[in-house]
Amino acid sequence: MRLRPILDRVTKASGLSFNVDVRPDANQMKSFDSHLRLHVINILLDSCPEFKHYKPRSDPLLRCGERRKMPKGYRTKQYPLRTSTIDESSVTGNIAVINDVYITQLKMSHEQLSDMAVPSINDQSTNARIRGAKALRTKDINPFTRLQCLQLGFGLFHLCMNLIWALLHVHRGSINQLGSLSYFFAVLDRTRLGCEHPDYHTLLATLLQILRGVILNAWKVDCGKLSLAEFAKSNPTPSELLNFSDKILRNHATPAYEPPKKKSKQASGSAATTPTITPAPETDNAHRNLRILTRDLLYVMELTQATADGDFGRIEDILGNLAMIFRGAGSNNYCSEILHFLFNLKKLWTPKFADIMRDNMLVNLTGLEGHCMPIDLNIEHLIRFLKRFFAAKGIYATWDRLGDISAVVDLLQHVQKRVGRALGIAYHGITHITPDTSAAVNQIAFKVGELGLHTFNPTRTEDGSVKPVVDTLASGEQKLKSATLATFNKKVKSMLAGKGLDGEEDEIPQVDFDLTHDDSDDD
Repeated sequence: MRLRPILDRVTKASGLSFNVDVRPDANQMKSFDSHLRLHVINILLDSCPEFKHYKPRSDPLLRCGERRKMPKGYRTKQYPLRTSTIDESSVTGNIAVINDVYITQLKMSHEQLSDMAVPSINDQSTNARIRGAKALRTKDINPFTRLQCLQLGFGLFHLCMNLIWALLHVHRGSINQLGSLSYFFAVLDRTRLGCEHPDYHTLLATLLQILRGVILNAWKVDCGKLSLAEFAKSNPTPSELLNFSDKILRNHATPAYEPPKKKSKQASGSAATTPTITPAPETDNAHRNLRILTRDLLYVMELTQATADGDFGRIEDILGNLAMIFRGAGSNNYCSEILHFLFNLKKLWTPKFADIMRDNMLVNLTGLEGHCMPIDLNIEHLIRFLKRFFAAKGIYATWDRLGDISAVVDLLQHVQKRVGRALGIAYHGITHITPDTSAAVNQIAFKVGELGLHTFNPTRTEDGSVKPVVDTLASGEQKLKSATLATFNKKVKSMLAGKGLDGEEDEIPQVDFDLTHDDSDDD
């Protein structure tokens, strides 16, 4: 795509409006709500043995609607480049890598690149460095040296990883706090997830198991029967299941309205003039926190499921709300990263180029349904494969060899599979068996039911040790409206005028997961 039409829109671009550009519109919320209802229903059908042979499961009412889904059977082609020894952990390093890729390896000229819009999808820190490089080069000689050709997007793998990290810090709590993540980790005997460097893949899987257990108990509470087995015998219709799922989302995944505390003064002329605080309404922090945790984890489930389904439209539907959650959780950099993407989508990019960016956020290397992945996760897979392949050469390995094998890594992966099949060696890839997590899900459901966490109980004896968690969505919305969005618009205006861009500072520690666990497929 040509760059000039995008540059022409820069001078006309207005700032983001919360109501128009950030908050999801009616169609987006309708789509998101419909998928949440289906998630709640699928948890029941998957977790309750009595619903194993539920015949109406294929009913059109219980099918996910598509927003911008990858075509069925589509297989992404990839063309890796040589590995570079340039350190890209700085602004100057990123500039050097860009020159190495486009000028040295691809043999392109400045003239070719100066009117070419090139998608560049990275983690947040890399995007921040590239924006810093653009600020340094605003007076350079052509659009390529000014890096204007690079159009930035965020990697969804890193987005999900940072979302999990942010929610962990919001909901971690302690082992003594009912309904906190640390409490549920102890129930599942996974207390190591509460350590300083938890394993990312195990944490993500555990969070979704906790969500399924919580929702399963919500079905027990709201189904109107003595047990889920009895509910299954009543053979509810798809419409009835949808109505129940609506009820569950309202009662157990929507934080109750909390009126702000108001100060009241005694009537004039009275002896006392000191303001008094209106007594707070009765509270049940454990119940309140669980509702917020359920809501937040449903966003994680929708993000991961939409990614696997290859439907970026569903992800785009919730980007505004994710920005609020990040801001409310104190992850200011990823809030700004989403705002940058929304600004580019709605203000800078032409409609055709915006679609190009949308369609390059996800890849599917197998063409199989449900095997889509973020493009940055695919890069992590390639890096892992190269590390193994390079290490096999031992002391005889050279940097030149690493560059050679990285350029043909796609072919090497296919050779590995063919040799494995020819020799009858079992290959652990797309044929892996999903582990049975029903025991963990039922453990959580039983514990939530035993403690009555789905029932508001202001006299709960254990509630004194439970601290209220921040409602990330409400807090983030308030912060965006009050200052964050206006500050962002000023920074973007300054950046587009060539005056640089000040970075953000997170209020939570930097992501520090253990990523050595190997559960991903080389497919």
